[in-house]
Amino acid sequence: MIDEKSSEAALRIRAVYLWEQDGRQEGRLAQYFPKAQAMLDEEASIAAPIDEATAARGLLTRPLANEPNRK
Repeated sequence: MIDEKSSEAALRIRAVYLWEQDGRQEGRLAQYFPKAQAMLDEEASIAAPIDEATAARGLLTRPLANEPNRK
């Protein structure tokens, strides 16, 4: 799990990156934080581990490492 300081640093880095890509408009850095947070949240949800219940419902495209291949 990412600690709070790492999360804040990642948020700031992403916001500054977006701001710089948009031309570094003076006084507008703060408007990039919500978009940066949304991007980080989406990335975290994509990278979230698959739990056994999800696997049991057949929502995986490949078997879990500890399960034999079924044909």
